[in-house]
This record gives sequence, C-alpha cells and structure tokens, in this order.
Amino acid sequence: MAEECHKRQLAFVDTPVAGSKDPAENGELLFLAGGDKQVIDQLDPYFQAMGKKYIHVGKHGMGTSLKMVFNLLLGQAMFAFSEGMNLGEWLGIDQHKLLDVLLQSPVVAPFISGMRSRLDGSTHRNNRRVSTCRQ
Repeated sequence: MAEECHKRQLAFVDTPVAGSKDPAENGELLFLAGGDKQVIDQLDPYFQAMGKKYIHVGKHGMGTSLKMVFNLLLGQAMFAFSEGMNLGEWLGIDQHKLLDVLLQSPVVAPFISGMRSRLDGSTHRNNRRVSTCRQ
C-alpha cells in the first residue's frame, strides 16, 4: 500500500492504536506509527486531538507489527487470568472472592481490572479453553 501511495505522490503511514473504547472516548489512545518520520510528525496535531501520545516505531508496517506484539501479550495475559480463575474455582475458592483478590494483586495485568464488569457476570466461563480450540 505504501508503494502504491508513493507512486501517486501520496503520503502513507500505518498507525494502529493501543486502547479500547474507554481510552478512545477519553482521548487517551496510544498511536503506534510506521512510516516516514517527517510525515508522522506533521500529523502530531491529529494524534494529540485523539490520544495521549504517539510513537514512531520505524518504517512502513512497523506500527502494525508492534500492534501484533501488543495483541499477543494481551491475549496471553487474558488466557493466564482465565486459567487462574478456573483453577481457583476448581480448588474451591469462591469466585467473587477470587476475583476481588486477583484484581487487587500485583500478579494480574492492570488492563484486566478494566474488564471488571464483564468478569463479575461470570462471562469468563464463555471463553473457550485451548483444549476445545484444538478439536
């Protein structure tokens, strides 16, 4: 895409964001920008209007590449949390007590606390375990 834009004398940047609905509504997104640094710097007013910061990651495609790394880490943290909840419940710990304690502990990724309302309704049970995904 970057090459095609260049042929047409258009600037191109890939700029995925880190943050979900609440950070977007509060103007707290983090932009992961790939492309020409001068072009990205010219876009600063737009980034500032929508977010708290932007990071120039490197050449075209590097913003998206970093976003893939973020998604991998987020997915692994969610998986670990879900398995921890399942283990705790299997061991007989009250689900609500377990959730309260885990969310206050340093062993749970901070973004998981932002998912509290979904977790309170036991919706973590709706997620599929890896063993069922392999079938």
